[in-house]
Amino acid sequence: SSGINKKLYNKYKESIKAINFEDIIKEYDHNKNNIIKDDNNKDKKKFNQKVNDILDLKDVFIITYTINPNRILSSVYTITQVFFLMRPDCKYNKSIISLSYLFVLVFKDEYLSFCNLYNLICSSSILEYYHKNEKFIGSRIKFFDQLLKSKIPKICKHFNNLDISSELFLVSWFETIFSLALDYNTLRRIFDLYLLNGEYILFQVAITIIKIQEDELLNFTISDIFKVLKKLPKEYKEDIFMEKLYSNDIYLEYDNWVKSQTIESQINKLSTL
Repeated sequence: SSGINKKLYNKYKESIKAINFEDIIKEYDHNKNNIIKDDNNKDKKKFNQKVNDILDLKDVFIITYTINPNRILSSVYTITQVFFLMRPDCKYNKSIISLSYLFVLVFKDEYLSFCNLYNLICSSSILEYYHKNEKFIGSRIKFFDQLLKSKIPKICKHFNNLDISSELFLVSWFETIFSLALDYNTLRRIFDLYLLNGEYILFQVAITIIKIQEDELLNFTISDIFKVLKKLPKEYKEDIFMEKLYSNDIYLEYDNWVKSQTIESQINKLSTL
């Protein structure tokens, strides 16, 4: 349980301005995927940017599944706004939008979607990405780079030659739990594994995405690489991806890394005494 009753949720919801997305979608499409206008009102610009962020992903999550767009968009908007009202310690992060879409698709009910989203972010390491915890994020990037070097050395060398930092794709993958990179059916299984096994699954999925595209990535330039990493090609269906995922187990490496992090933390504490 998230500890958030429906009465409290509705109280926050009442403070949010209701939006008719049917009219906004028309404006968005008419203005070539942008509703932001030249306006001196900073609050209105901020509001428009948040709505824009939601509409930018509508084709990914809505048209694909032919669901009533106004209801879904309204739920996603409300969920994201209520979250940041309840958690002022978290900085606005558009990555929460893709997670909100996914939960609304899975649970259908807005309040239930919010509770599950809130629990997922606030009860796991994902919260550190919304806190912009540089030390935490930096340690994850460093560990992933070690994994990349040991598991896929050719890619590691190729990325280094092109001066590609794994931070440029890894942070987005992790803070959205791959909700923009993988298809819906695969995502549901990844979410189950993440909830069951924790953070190491994120690293294993990341390594798998790169491993199954290794040949293509080695022949691509920087711009092509980011296109490929943004969304896994459709031919990698759920069963194919999961088979590859299980063959790329990294739990032992992750467990050793966590232990080394714990020892390092204890040493640092002792040195300050």
